[in-house]
Amino acid sequence: MIQQAITGTLIVVLGVFNQWNAYTVHELPSSILNRPDKKLSTDVVGTALDGSASQNKLRSSILDHPNKALTDVVGNNDPPLLSWHKKEQPILYEFPPVQRRLDFLHHLEKVPSFQTGVEVGVQKGILAKKSLDIWQSCTEYILVDLWGKEEGYNEPGADTTADKDQNLREARRRMKKWEASNKVKFMVTRSTDAANQLPDGHFDYIYLDARHDYCAVKEDIVSYYPKIRPGGILGGHDYIDAQYAIDRLGTVEDWSKCEDGSIHPEAVKGAVDEFRQQHGGLSVYVSNVDFPSWYIQKPY
Repeated sequence: MIQQAITGTLIVVLGVFNQWNAYTVHELPSSILNRPDKKLSTDVVGTALDGSASQNKLRSSILDHPNKALTDVVGNNDPPLLSWHKKEQPILYEFPPVQRRLDFLHHLEKVPSFQTGVEVGVQKGILAKKSLDIWQSCTEYILVDLWGKEEGYNEPGADTTADKDQNLREARRRMKKWEASNKVKFMVTRSTDAANQLPDGHFDYIYLDARHDYCAVKEDIVSYYPKIRPGGILGGHDYIDAQYAIDRLGTVEDWSKCEDGSIHPEAVKGAVDEFRQQHGGLSVYVSNVDFPSWYIQKPY
């Protein structure tokens, strides 16, 4: 939500809606404190999207004193959202918005409590390498992929068995230095089988990018959510439905059909949203690209 004043007045960015009505929340106080000489009027202040106590208190303070200088209302102390990455218990909705999924890794690198991760759906290891190049404080990174064809499943895309074998070789080449230092471990198996071998409540961050049909995504979310510790973040790629993918990638990428033959056009987005609602309406943080990533945080 963006409230804009006429020319010469302050623009306060409270959050960003994307086309699916998911949001991220920007550093509200820093937007205000950047213009300490300006005054606010009620027509340039909106309601914080998440309704958190700290943001509502800030909004109320401003609206109660529309003619005061900003520093008189907000004060000069370090506001809570300014130190989102320094908090003992970082809150996902306070993370600044990101354009791409790699931008999110820069956020993780700033947060000392995030050091362990899992990537499900690795292919050639391109994302894994870029992630570890950025997330240098990571101490453990598990790579999960079958790197093969699944029996009874007509997988979207055109990769052959030989292609998948080559993908694994390329992934190992890209991960060579981290595997040698025991930071990276490969698990060449189905995602759900790998999850059964991983400890519960252990990982800080898990990213899902394997199969994209509704049934498989739902299964992966259910399997990996217990693996993150309280305050940890579970995310994944392509927060979209099947028709959106077909319109942009063609019918070769039809994510509506599950392994059992059932049809679920809601695909990734449907599985994520259903899980969120089943767990008390968890908020979703979404990157701002055509094929966005989604992130949810397990409550502390």
